[in-house]
Amino acid sequence: MNMKNREPSFNGELNLLPVNQINEEYRQDNFLFDSEECAKILDYKEFFECKFTKITFTKHIRRAMFTDVIFENCDFSNIDMRECVFHRVIFRKCRLTGTDFTRGTFEDVLVEKTQAQYACFSSSKIKNSGFIDDVLSDTGFSMCKIDNTATEECDFSRAEFYDTKLKNLDFTRCNISNIVVEANDIKGVIVNEEQAIAFAKLLGIVVKWLFIILSQSDQ
Repeated sequence: MNMKNREPSFNGELNLLPVNQINEEYRQDNFLFDSEECAKILDYKEFFECKFTKITFTKHIRRAMFTDVIFENCDFSNIDMRECVFHRVIFRKCRLTGTDFTRGTFEDVLVEKTQAQYACFSSSKIKNSGFIDDVLSDTGFSMCKIDNTATEECDFSRAEFYDTKLKNLDFTRCNISNIVVEANDIKGVIVNEEQAIAFAKLLGIVVKWLFIILSQSDQ
């Protein structure tokens, strides 16, 4: 795995704050939000050096910015998070089922041990990031720009990569069965032998296997 993402850093202790008491100021610094249901709309908010643990989000979070932030055991299921910006962020053991990250920016982001079926990353920029041990089946990565991003032990079955270049993406340790990808976007993708056969079909290549049977006299 070749991942060079920078992890979140914290310069001081975090102050515990109930998530529903987030003030109306745009910028929130050095807070810990723990074990609650968030019923606040967080559009346009900026979070710096914060940690969210066991938070269930129920309202949309559009065009927000997260820098040096950790989300752990949080639930974003079906939440609208379009056009959010993430720098040095970790999603660990979270639920992103059906989450809409359309036109998002992800730089130095780690998504680890997370359920993200049916999530949408369409038109997003993903750089210096990693998807590790995640379920990303039926997820949309259409029209994405992906650079220096690692994938390991992930389930990408039936994921869609329309108009998304897969160059240098290493899928060798992932499940990519029945993914949807255009033939002109697979140049430079890294796959194992079994996966290569599936990609060959996209190019109209017919693979023939030759079997040599040795008689006992030849052994």
